[in-house]
Amino acid sequence: MATILSFLSGRQITDDDGDPQSGALLYHYQAGTTSDLTVYSNQAGTVAHAQPVVCDAGGFVPLIYISDATDWKVVVRTALGVTLHTYDNLAKAPVAASAANFAAPLILWSQKTSTNSPVALTASDAGNAYEADTTSGSIEFDLPSAASVGNGKGFVFKKTASANTLTIDPSGSETIDDVSTSLAITTQYQSVGIFSNGAEWYAVFNYGLSLVPTPTVQRFTSGSGTYTPATGARYICVTMVGGGGGGGAATTNNGTAGGTSTFGSWTTVGGNGGGANASTSATGGTGGTTGTGTLIERINGQSGYPSTVLDLAVESAGHGGSSAFGGAGAIGLNSAGASAQANSGAGGAGGSSGASNGAGGAAGEYVKFFVVGPLAPASYAVGAGGAGGTAGAQAGGTGGSGIIIVEEFY
Repeated sequence: MATILSFLSGRQITDDDGDPQSGALLYHYQAGTTSDLTVYSNQAGTVAHAQPVVCDAGGFVPLIYISDATDWKVVVRTALGVTLHTYDNLAKAPVAASAANFAAPLILWSQKTSTNSPVALTASDAGNAYEADTTSGSIEFDLPSAASVGNGKGFVFKKTASANTLTIDPSGSETIDDVSTSLAITTQYQSVGIFSNGAEWYAVFNYGLSLVPTPTVQRFTSGSGTYTPATGARYICVTMVGGGGGGGAATTNNGTAGGTSTFGSWTTVGGNGGGANASTSATGGTGGTTGTGTLIERINGQSGYPSTVLDLAVESAGHGGSSAFGGAGAIGLNSAGASAQANSGAGGAGGSSGASNGAGGAAGEYVKFFVVGPLAPASYAVGAGGAGGTAGAQAGGTGGSGIIIVEEFY
């Protein structure tokens, strides 16, 4: 017989004044009745107590064991039969829980190797965890649709070997954290939980993982075309500069202005050309229009430098204006002006013949801005560098072409 120990066992019975009750009497009944209930002096329930159970001279209750199969009642009286306490409807012991009544383990692990790859998971596998032993090769786990798994359910993955790759591939066009169409784990002991919200997948915990891909970069260095956002890009940071102006020739022709660079409705104006024969150069590109996006920085192009008198007989040509990318054309004595670096947007230097000298071309305008999704294709054009003055003695240097740099973040 299974029994439970009475809560009165070993306790001292006292009256309302706290006086111990020598020989106090405990009567046991079926709950809610006056039907006698057999109680026991041993845990096995083989030795019955007499009814009533009698306390010792100090009023202490002996050990009393009750069957765990019935609710019960106990009445406590003095040795003279005066009732002190009544406890009724005392609950039987709860049924012992068996292993079958326990919930399934929160994480039930199974090991997979490259011989199992690809592992096609189903909705019925939800709640399982997988050790990926990639020692002999990479392992791919193909997720079922998030809808079939249901909101709040998912899988746990752990890469247990250092070699090769563990890849988690959502179904169809579904993503992980709205950005990743697949997740590659390359480092040993990294783990991740991938759970459904009913439509997509989320990483609810991960150790040592970055689910956000490294930004990618597109560079446009000439011409025009259409920028197409990379798959999964959430926002972009665009940096661009207009073309630099050409340097003026030593004696005759001015340099020409650099071309305007454009991205969508943003523009960066090219720098103006330098003047010929000791003329000062025009200022660099300014203005431009603010398109869709958040402006981070806008810098006007630096002016080209005018020719400079070194002494009463000799003058020096002006060097080109410098852009945020540097690369301005340098001057020389009795020589053509140096061209600016390609894709710098800087100005070319003026030509020098000693007595006559050209001014440097100005740099193009620089701008940097964010565009936040949803992203759409955008037309672009890279401003060309302005031409240096060519007729007459010592030509001016060519201005640097512009550039457009698009950083894509996920």
